[in-house]
Amino acid sequence: MASVSLPKQRKARTSSKVWDRAGNIGVLIMGSIVVLIVATIFIFVGSQAFQTFTVDHISPGTFFFSKDWLYSQGTLVLTAGSISLVLLGLLIAVPLSVGIAFFITELAPPWLGRILRSIVELFLGIPSIIFGLLGVAIVIPLVKNLINSVAGDKYFTTGDGIFAAAFIVAFMVLPTITTISVDSIAAIPRELREGSLALGATRWQTILKTLLPASLSGIMTGVILGAARIIGETIAVALVIGGSPQIFGIDHLKNGQLFIGTTSVMTTQIFHDFPNQATSGPILDSLWTLSFLLLSISAVLVFVSRAITSRSVYK
Repeated sequence: MASVSLPKQRKARTSSKVWDRAGNIGVLIMGSIVVLIVATIFIFVGSQAFQTFTVDHISPGTFFFSKDWLYSQGTLVLTAGSISLVLLGLLIAVPLSVGIAFFITELAPPWLGRILRSIVELFLGIPSIIFGLLGVAIVIPLVKNLINSVAGDKYFTTGDGIFAAAFIVAFMVLPTITTISVDSIAAIPRELREGSLALGATRWQTILKTLLPASLSGIMTGVILGAARIIGETIAVALVIGGSPQIFGIDHLKNGQLFIGTTSVMTTQIFHDFPNQATSGPILDSLWTLSFLLLSISAVLVFVSRAITSRSVYK
């Protein structure tokens, strides 16, 4: 009986090995295709970008550090605008996201936590254009009325600008940061919570002194991915930021308009200028250089988030 079934077992094992090998080869091919696509994008965009320096003979110092945007050089104003937008957006989004994450995992009843998480995840599917339209319809009038009611006739603002854009992108990245934070907090062993409470700590002390430090790497991953989302956002930001290339903070502070000044960022400048250019020329080359800079920043942020995740104790 055993001698009869032995060939069948060998045949089954051989068939299993064949399928395993085929699966491994298929995964390798698909992974190679993805790597090839990404490499092709970087090579193509990079080759177009470096024409700014090799063909148009614009020095890197002039291109990246000149304060005035002249359509073919002077990206400092756009870089500063992007950094300002990221910092202001995260300043709004991170406290809200972390607070919601701890409420879902530690404070809310399980049924309410599940409902809230579903609502947060629903926000991930809302198109950027919807956020932009909400910004035009709600956020810009609120900013305008607030500034005009506080400052009176001293300043005039239409409501669009860096702060309106920051509010919009903050709510756009809130689901990303919240979801990753919830997963990070939920991965903490229950024994850590129980041990803290057993030592006499209150629930809030446990959250602040035990769970928050333990989940910090996961939260930072969400924050970095949120920053990558903000710096690459285009449509929603273009509708509310105003589109006036000036360095946020310095120029606005001099004019006494720190909270109402408009600015521009790399993505919106590419969005506005790219369709109006011919197939070649210094301006088009500079826009490709901006695109390559954005691509590089996004890649670095993704790699940093992966590095933080790999060092996390609780996964």
